[in-house]
Amino acid sequence: MQVLTSKKRGFLYNLTLLFFLLFSATQLQGQTEGVSQRILNNLSYLASKEMAGRFPGTHQDTLSAIYIRDMLQKYGYQPLAQDGLQPFYINLTQASHSTSDSIEDPSKRSSIHGASQIPTFNVVMSLLGKMDSLTETIVLGAHYDHLGMGGIGSGSRKPNETAVHSGADDNASGVVGIMEIARELALHKKELKRNIVVVAFGAEEQGILGSKEFVRNSVAGAGKPVIMFNLDMIGRMDSLKKLYIGGVGTFEGGEPFIRALPNPAHFTLILSKDGYGPSDHAAFYGSHIPVLYFNTGIHPDYHTPSDNIDKINQEWMAAICNYIFNAVYQMATTSKAPLFQKAGPSEAPQHASFKVTLGIIPDFSSIDSTGLRVDFVTEGRAAEKAGIKPGDVIKYLNGKEVFNVYDYMERLGELKAGDEITVQIRRKEEMITLKVQL
Repeated sequence: MQVLTSKKRGFLYNLTLLFFLLFSATQLQGQTEGVSQRILNNLSYLASKEMAGRFPGTHQDTLSAIYIRDMLQKYGYQPLAQDGLQPFYINLTQASHSTSDSIEDPSKRSSIHGASQIPTFNVVMSLLGKMDSLTETIVLGAHYDHLGMGGIGSGSRKPNETAVHSGADDNASGVVGIMEIARELALHKKELKRNIVVVAFGAEEQGILGSKEFVRNSVAGAGKPVIMFNLDMIGRMDSLKKLYIGGVGTFEGGEPFIRALPNPAHFTLILSKDGYGPSDHAAFYGSHIPVLYFNTGIHPDYHTPSDNIDKINQEWMAAICNYIFNAVYQMATTSKAPLFQKAGPSEAPQHASFKVTLGIIPDFSSIDSTGLRVDFVTEGRAAEKAGIKPGDVIKYLNGKEVFNVYDYMERLGELKAGDEITVQIRRKEEMITLKVQL
C-alpha cells in the first residue's frame, strides 16, 4: 500500500477542491442558463409578431391569457375564477381606433347602459388551491396586455404608425417574471405559510382596469391579500444595474426588509416609498393593501413598435426574478403579515384626465421631490418645440410649482389646447424659463 506524503495529500485535496468548484460553477451556470432559456421561450410566445400586441378583446389577447394559465397550471397552480380566467368588459371607446375592428368575435360584444363593450380577462391561479376568504394570500401580479397595432388613442408614442406593438418589455417581461417566480415558489410549496395567488391582469393600458376588477370583485378562493408584488417592465436593465422598487413605505419596516434581501447580482436599488403609481399595484394600494413595485426603468422604445424581444436581457431578468423570489418567499414564510401604512396619495389627481400634454415621458421612478425629471421628449410635440430636453427638471408649470408627477398631472388638468404657458426648468445648475404652445 502506497503511503501519501502530506505534500501529495495537499495536492490531491487542492485538485479535488478545484474539481468541486468547477463542477459547482458549471452546475450553477446550467441552472442560470435554464432560467434564461425559459424566459426566452415564454417571451418568444407572448411578444411574438403573431400575438399582434395582445390588445384586449382580440383573439391574441385570449390566446395569451390561455397560454399563461396553462403554463402556471403546469407548474402546479390551480385555476380560480372560471377555468382560471376572470372575465370583465371594457368600453370600445377605450380601444385604439386601429385595433377595435379586430375584436375576436363581434357577437361577444355586449351593450351595458348603451355603451358597446368587449370582453377580456384576468388570469387568476392559486398555488394552494381554493381557500376560504380569511386565508392570507400574497398576490404576485403583472399585466399581460399591450397596445395592439397602435394608432391614435392607443397610447402609442408613434400614433401615426400602424404596426405591431409587441410590448416585449411592457409587459411581457413582467408576466414572464411572475411565471418564473411562481415556478420556483411551487418547488417550495410545503414551506409556505400563505397562499400564493398569481394574477396576469388584462387591460392595464386602458387604466389598470383588470387590477381594479380583481380588487373590486375578488374571485372565490383568492383569500385575503396581505401584500401585492407588481412586476411591470423588468427586461431592460442597463449597465448601471438599477432596479427601481416602489411601495417600500406602504408597510412597516418596508425599506429595511428590501435592503436586507440577498443581492448577489449587486443591483443598484432605487427605492420609493409611494404606493400609488402608473401600474396595477395602485388598485391594491388604494384598498389599503401593502405593495411592492419592480421595474428597470423607461427607455426610448417604450410604447413604440420597437419594444421587441431582441432588446431584452434575459440573463439580468433571471437575476431579477431570483431577487424578487427571495422577497416573496420571505413574506410567504414569516408568521407576521406586513402592516399597511399610508405612503403618498391613494389615487390619481382629480384632473388626471387632462386634455393636453407636453409630449414628455416623466421619470416615474425618480425619488427627487424638488421637481419632475423629464426622461424622454416626443419628437414634434410641444415640449420639443419649446426646447425641453431629457434630463430637464420641471419646477414650475404656468407659474405653479411642480414637486412630483402628481403635481404635474394636476397642473395639466387645468390647461386646454391653444394655451400658451411658461415652463420653468432646471437644467444641470441653470434655471431656464421657456414658452410652450399647447
